[in-house]
Amino acid sequence: MASSTSRHSPQKIELYVSEAMRHGVLKRRDHLKLSAALLSSALSTEERHQINQVFDQVKAGRIHLVD
Repeated sequence: MASSTSRHSPQKIELYVSEAMRHGVLKRRDHLKLSAALLSSALSTEERHQINQVFDQVKAGRIHLVD
């Protein structure tokens, strides 16, 4: 569970998103971090859009969750 004091830096979000899109794989740990970031109110519209793109790709089967 994410701490309410944790910050999700735009660089880390961009890294998770770009790696998932490039390799077609998203670690479950990174999925949880992106989910927690999405639930926070500290994200920009662009960051929310990027995370939603990754989750849409997971749903479509183009990005696979791995342990």
